[in-house]
Amino acid sequence: MNSQLNVKQWAIATVAVFVAMAIIQYVVHGVMLTGWYMEYPAYWRSPEAMMRKMYWMYVGYLVFAALFTYIYTRGYEGKAGMGEGMRYGVLIGALVGIPKMFIDHAVFFYPGKIILSWCIAMIVMCAILGIIVGMIYKSPQQKTV
Repeated sequence: MNSQLNVKQWAIATVAVFVAMAIIQYVVHGVMLTGWYMEYPAYWRSPEAMMRKMYWMYVGYLVFAALFTYIYTRGYEGKAGMGEGMRYGVLIGALVGIPKMFIDHAVFFYPGKIILSWCIAMIVMCAILGIIVGMIYKSPQQKTV
């Protein structure tokens, strides 16, 4: 593990993760799951109300991106970037997605197909985000070719 943070690469990776996360979330929720969401209109804010609060989503994406990337830098082993990043992403996705799936099922009225889809989407999204971080982040000690 490396203890020294490469701040420039961390910042670049954070921005890349933020952008990728916004795109992936749009594809998952704005395209793929929209039909299911329309089956349960009482569960969601109106489109206008969502748009008025959209900036909170982006704040959440930015906080997630910064923490996701920072945690990667703390456990960075210096191995092949994509593989290490994907392994990290899958583990973080499982850490966030699987417990949340069970908690959401116990607390909310959302249908199981939506909750399961959110879990799968979280794991896949984090795997992709991990690959991105793995491709960008190199420790300050590691020479780039």
